[in-house]
Amino acid sequence: MLNLQTFHTGLQTAQILETEATLGDRRLYIGASDIAQCPRKVVKGKTNPQPHTLQSLIRFKRGHIAEDIISEALHAFQHERQMALEYVASYCPLCHWYGQNTRHCPKCSTQLSSLPLTAHLDFVFPDNTILEVKTTSLPAIQKSWEMQLQTQMYLYKEIQGTSPRGYILTMDIAEGTLNLTEPYTLNEAAADEIIGRAINLWESLRSEASQPETEPSALCCVCEYLSDCPAFEGNTLPEEVTPLIAEYHSAGMVEKEAAKDKSRLRTAILGALSPGKYQAGDFRISLSQRSRTSTDNKAIAFLLKELGQDISKYQSKSTYPVLDIKHISAK
Repeated sequence: MLNLQTFHTGLQTAQILETEATLGDRRLYIGASDIAQCPRKVVKGKTNPQPHTLQSLIRFKRGHIAEDIISEALHAFQHERQMALEYVASYCPLCHWYGQNTRHCPKCSTQLSSLPLTAHLDFVFPDNTILEVKTTSLPAIQKSWEMQLQTQMYLYKEIQGTSPRGYILTMDIAEGTLNLTEPYTLNEAAADEIIGRAINLWESLRSEASQPETEPSALCCVCEYLSDCPAFEGNTLPEEVTPLIAEYHSAGMVEKEAAKDKSRLRTAILGALSPGKYQAGDFRISLSQRSRTSTDNKAIAFLLKELGQDISKYQSKSTYPVLDIKHISAK
């Protein structure tokens, strides 16, 4: 009988087969996207993979759809899609020195270990340009995306011998919008952080007793390992409070969807009107232009510094409650 579980099981099977075909055994290397994520989630995902929710599986497919759209848009330009970069660095498990072409650490003489690194580049162009595609409705570029791109550019330079430039393209499929960043160049100073994170992940994979660090973020709400994450350990609330929490969370989800609808409708309405007064059925509409004044706090801070003062002298602090509720998704 056809039901939602049918779709869930089918997509789950397809995801497993696709991962095996394109990414291989992810326990055997550290990927560029791994370096930019929460270490605990990465290690858990490699050593104890959990079934993804139906929502997550659909979200993964959305990413492939976005890449297909971009590939069609670039059909007239020579490019390679899903270029795989494989690179093995040597590192010292004691002091974390890393490099190539040596058997012992030049700093502490410890025998070096191998660090296998892999990156899958969405699009690469003959002029050494890398394009990373993200499907999102978020207005800002996330730091994790930038670190992933920096890792890709680092490996590209090590393998190809040429410093590339990179772009991040974001697509909101629901709204049909595209945004392209300004070009990124390889940040040589970021290499230490990139390799350092990769070493920590690799050593955590090799040691069953290792407890990788947690890095809470906006993506925790879709993490398959949230239920026992130490970053969210706390006191158990009385049972009578649970329905309030559940109702609050549901109201927040409804509010979020309503905000999306309101933003979409507002954009459509503004596109159809010019400033003036209108009527539509029982509605009376007025569209006008207003001005507002903003304060350049950076300029003020700079001016005060020139005068030997600090802007904190003119600031006041207050406290307010911040309620953050994350729901453990059903498998």
